[in-house]
Amino acid sequence: MKQLANEKLVYQTLIDIGQLAAYLDGATMVAFDFETAPQARFGDVPEAALDPHQAEITGISLAVLPLLKKTVFENPGCLKIAHNLAFEAKFLLAAEIVLQPPVFDTIAGVRVDQPQLKQNRAIAAAALTALRQQLEHPRQRVVKVGANAATNDFKAYLFEDLGLPVLKTTATGKPSVDNEALLALLDYAQAAAPEVLDYLALVADFRRMSKLDKTYLVGLGSRINPATAALHPQFLPLGAETGRFTSVHPNCQNLPAGAIQGISVRDLLVARPGKTLVALDYSQIELRIGAWLTRDKQMMAVYRHGGDIHAMTTAGVYGISLAQASDKNEPRYKERRAVAKNINFGIFYGLYPKGLQRILRLKAGLNLSLEACESMIFNIHLAYPGLAPWQQGVIRQASYDEKMATALGRQRCLPGINDPDEALASQARRAALNHPIQGTAADILKLAMARLLPLLAGNPAITPLLTVHDELVFEVDDAVLTPSIARLKEIMEAPPFPGFDLPLVVEVSVGTRYGSLTPMGWRLTVARQRPER
Repeated sequence: MKQLANEKLVYQTLIDIGQLAAYLDGATMVAFDFETAPQARFGDVPEAALDPHQAEITGISLAVLPLLKKTVFENPGCLKIAHNLAFEAKFLLAAEIVLQPPVFDTIAGVRVDQPQLKQNRAIAAAALTALRQQLEHPRQRVVKVGANAATNDFKAYLFEDLGLPVLKTTATGKPSVDNEALLALLDYAQAAAPEVLDYLALVADFRRMSKLDKTYLVGLGSRINPATAALHPQFLPLGAETGRFTSVHPNCQNLPAGAIQGISVRDLLVARPGKTLVALDYSQIELRIGAWLTRDKQMMAVYRHGGDIHAMTTAGVYGISLAQASDKNEPRYKERRAVAKNINFGIFYGLYPKGLQRILRLKAGLNLSLEACESMIFNIHLAYPGLAPWQQGVIRQASYDEKMATALGRQRCLPGINDPDEALASQARRAALNHPIQGTAADILKLAMARLLPLLAGNPAITPLLTVHDELVFEVDDAVLTPSIARLKEIMEAPPFPGFDLPLVVEVSVGTRYGSLTPMGWRLTVARQRPER
């Protein structure tokens, strides 16, 4: 099927190569789909039709492939639309044909609000102009900051004109002004040079807006399929070393969750008319898996009885009662809970005083002493006595095997865990602690996806769109929204595998824009107050 100059799509069956060549001549958009069948000797092999080494494309002569290779598949001037890009591409590779961009597939994509995208680009351009003007015209002199505030002139202004210390260097020994160096300079300036804080904050704002514009607004816009007005990311099932999905072209895993100077990237992703976006997120799944792996009685009790893990951690860290930790009228309630949340989401991976201090400063805006952080870590091990033995056992086993596995046995090699370089060994130890938890979470999500297949097969009312970390996003027809959510939630909350004896809870959010989804307050499992993430 090709698109002609009058924009109409025309279907035609041809049996003559000359006619096919004439038909494809000048085509700027070609859609294609392969039907495959097992080769004769693999006729009895299950799913052989899906394997390019055991199957062949049917309904097309091999003599046609060279023509299609030149005029369509490897022609950069022709936009290709595959029915299932991953499937068609592997059969073409087996025939020594490499699909060249631009190429998209027709697997359900996420619709983009293009007028809003255009408006956001104008807002970002104006903001960048204003920020650059302020950065380039401080009181001392004109500074050339370039596209990302990393020019030699910018460095000279920081380290010579302003007299700031070089806190990080590049591999070649030159002063670094990357984001990590900028954070270090901000910390330094708070104590030693408060007069430059505003300028450094402007640098951070400029870089944040620059990344928003280049990576997300321009980046997403360049990936919109002109035929569907949607994004069709390529999902990599083992893209992360833990086994989590990643996505490319574009990367939809790291879309900013909030608004940056009034621009919400996620709000650009919208539902089609008559449909609603439904996000189903495994609530605190890594904490649940950690509780299950450590067999810590306190943590397991929280999840078995619908308690509040953040309140439990608050009580343990500060040595107060659970009632005090849960009392929102307590003067220090918000601060203590912020500390507890940040401890919880790093609790299994080996928190150290300096690391906790840095996390609390960056994520909670708290400046605590190393002694206070050390005391908190000591208290958390007293509160959860199953934690330290599990961590020690994991490190001991990983050091011996130089690998670690998820609960279902998927392994990750850790060749650096016994390295004499302590930095490399420490990084491998953190990976050893991380893999059983985050890796098992990735396995649970994929098992849920497999269980969902019978529901989705032949059911156009529910369309899967995205997987983002511990979340699945669907587009659901409004007419069947409530029963569809109930069924999706029920399937995802089912016990993932034998032996996993803690309940899984899925939180549901709905709406027409991905960035402005509204949490649904009801649950089909145990009726209880919804804990915070």
